[in-house]
Amino acid sequence: MTAMFQESLDLKPSERAVFKVAGQLMAGYIAKHGCPSEDDHQAVVDWCINTAHQMAQQVDQQVVSDDELG
Repeated sequence: MTAMFQESLDLKPSERAVFKVAGQLMAGYIAKHGCPSEDDHQAVVDWCINTAHQMAQQVDQQVVSDDELG
């Protein structure tokens, strides 16, 4: 189902990677802590998305740095 949802969105490969990592973070959170309460749900989702986005930015910076090195 997730793959179908991803493909229905018009995302670049890097954006799909962020989506996938956010899903994995959410799965890991649920495995460790159980489902978040209704009050905490949005905060956990935001954490997953923000963390995945920051990871993607770090990778982008490393790729640019490697390209600059030649």
